[in-house]
Amino acid sequence: MNLLTVLSIFALFQGAFSQEDILQRLPICATKCLDATVQLSRCGADDLACLCTDTAFMDAAQACNSANCTVVETMSATNTTLAACGVPIKSKTVEMVAVTASIGAFAVLMVALRLIHRAISCKAQLGADDLLIALAGIASLFQNVPVVVAGYLGFGRDIWSIPPDNLTASFKWMYVTYLSYQEAEFLCQLSILAFYLRIMTDPNTRKIVYGLILFVIGFGLANTFTMVLQCNPIHFFWDGWRGEMERACTIDIRTWGLTRGGIEICLDIAIITVPLPMLSRLQMSFRKKVQVMSMFCVGFMITVVGCLRIWSLLEFNQSANPT
Repeated sequence: MNLLTVLSIFALFQGAFSQEDILQRLPICATKCLDATVQLSRCGADDLACLCTDTAFMDAAQACNSANCTVVETMSATNTTLAACGVPIKSKTVEMVAVTASIGAFAVLMVALRLIHRAISCKAQLGADDLLIALAGIASLFQNVPVVVAGYLGFGRDIWSIPPDNLTASFKWMYVTYLSYQEAEFLCQLSILAFYLRIMTDPNTRKIVYGLILFVIGFGLANTFTMVLQCNPIHFFWDGWRGEMERACTIDIRTWGLTRGGIEICLDIAIITVPLPMLSRLQMSFRKKVQVMSMFCVGFMITVVGCLRIWSLLEFNQSANPT
């Protein structure tokens, strides 16, 4: 059972791939691995379905590729092999782009409506909270647009099906997304706290708000610098996947993400609960108090999002197919 026989069988059963196609598609290192490992298969030379489902054979070929091929060559070999076996490419690009674009557009629309209402109201003047939420809206554009561009480049599909240059470009865009997400997050928190300063008169409560503002600024700047400088050199973030660079990311992104996510959840809860004591003392009926406090408590939805983000981070870290 030699390589030529196997390739002939692949061509026979998969009309889309000729023998020459497979030879041209597979890297040289992968053809050598295929020739060596196919002899270990329990399947007959004329049983393509068996060869494609022979996990021992496929695992041996994958291990050989990983040991003898570059990362780019291994991805190319995986893509060619799975295509020859008729395994479809999994893709969530449409869902990723649709969710990002719709939610992102809705957030920007809400910010725009708030600013327009505040600007045309004869009883209100634009304040620090309006400026901060406007900046958060701009940051959210830089957070969401790169996701759409990355999706156009192939992000959302199986990693081995994305052309290497597109994968590198996608990681560059995702770098912008991750950084912008953090900026939008802490600007939004500062906007809420600035709004509290505008409506609250109790000295003790204002001290708490000022303390939270200092913490949010410090934590936001620390997150920003950590995100920017997590890899040395910085471009390792989008070039390092090739396995051709000696330097690496010095920060355990999983530990950092989980720690940061936990702190953000606690911080969000602290910010949302600050006005509740003041609201409970308002001179109005119990029903109206509940209605007003419920409106403020809608912000707890961000806590749910934070929990989901931590869960997705755990899933992402354990995946060999992160795109």
